[in-house]
This record gives sequence, C-alpha cells and structure tokens, in this order.
Amino acid sequence: MFIAFLFSLIRVARERQLCIAELSQLHDRELSDLGIRRSDIQRVASTPVNALVLPCSC
Repeated sequence: MFIAFLFSLIRVARERQLCIAELSQLHDRELSDLGIRRSDIQRVASTPVNALVLPCSC
C-alpha cells in the first residue's frame, strides 16, 4: 500500500512538471487566451483539476 502511494506521488509530480513545461512554452498571447498569466503557471499546475473554475465566455 505504501509503495503504491509513493508511486502515485511520483506520477503526480511528473505530471505537474510536464504541465509546467508545456505551459511555459506558450506565448503570452496564448496564455492570455487561456486566462492564465505567466506568473500563474505554477499555481495552475499545482491545482487539482476538479478544483479549477474556468471563466465562462458566454
């Protein structure tokens, strides 16, 4: 059980690093289109998906 927990922590950390890397490669305009500032990348990558509230573009 503990080993599975460690592997899940490693997987989550790896996914977070990949997310940060991908978002960091975007231009400021592309980030703006997503509603993200460059300074928000770390926070967005660390926030669980089910906790994100996306703005409505209605």
